[in-house]
Amino acid sequence: RNQESRNTPRRVANGQWHAALEGGNHGGRMRPFGWRKDRLLLSKREAGHIRRELPRILAGVKPLTLAKEWNARGIPAVTGVPWRAATIQNMYLRPRICGLVVYRGEVLRDAGGNKVRGKWEPILSEDEYNAVVAMWGLSGQSVPSRLGGRGRGYRTIYLLSPFVRCGKCNARM
Repeated sequence: RNQESRNTPRRVANGQWHAALEGGNHGGRMRPFGWRKDRLLLSKREAGHIRRELPRILAGVKPLTLAKEWNARGIPAVTGVPWRAATIQNMYLRPRICGLVVYRGEVLRDAGGNKVRGKWEPILSEDEYNAVVAMWGLSGQSVPSRLGGRGRGYRTIYLLSPFVRCGKCNARM
């Protein structure tokens, strides 16, 4: 039984990797915005919203502006919650939008070194996707955390910044 318990994660990971190589969906609770419930065919209305904003993004419009406009126009998100800038930015920066398969955070490549294409319809071309990444992608100029912090929240540049607070308003110093 112990041997089987050790082998199960390896078999599951191997099956997921083979499914990704074939361009399959990995599932998940929510469907991606822009596709139907089957995650293969495009939702013409949602994909139209994404494509309509592409020239504006390339002209310099920020995700926060798009989030405010989409909320004002009443464009529903998949979850039904209001749009946030990070949600829109992540949607445009995911390789799925141009038809590429991602496995463990990296664009998957086959044995020949070619990018693996998914079975779903892409919304943007790869050139359009690369242009959006050039506009909105993370730049190498960001200041890393001094304490090696990762994830959401404030960057810790100064040693005591997570702990020192203002005596009057309790704000971070």
